[in-house]
Amino acid sequence: MSDDTPTILIVDDEPSVRGVAAMHLQRRGYTILEATGGEDALKVLEGRSDVVLAIVDCNMPGMSGSELDKIILKRWPYIKIIAMSGRPPAHDLPDKVEFIHKPFRGADLVAKIESTLKL
Repeated sequence: MSDDTPTILIVDDEPSVRGVAAMHLQRRGYTILEATGGEDALKVLEGRSDVVLAIVDCNMPGMSGSELDKIILKRWPYIKIIAMSGRPPAHDLPDKVEFIHKPFRGADLVAKIESTLKL
């Protein structure tokens, strides 16, 4: 893995959502990690310093996306976050969290990632 290849963590309990997003992003040269939920995401992030962005589903069983967002922002403040959901967020997102509405096209996800990483 090269230092200029951004590593992105995709967190969603739906394998199809993770798979489609990962496929689009890998084609664009991103290194992709996947997690099935909040606890799994924390295990994936532990001991890593290469993840620059997490794409987190807002509505997952167990730990919610907003709970995970808060933990990531506290423990790994350099990681940017894009929340995703099929409906508008039920609460205000923290300042450092962007949002994308599901379903999304691969090109829309890539554009959101590129704009988020520039912030």
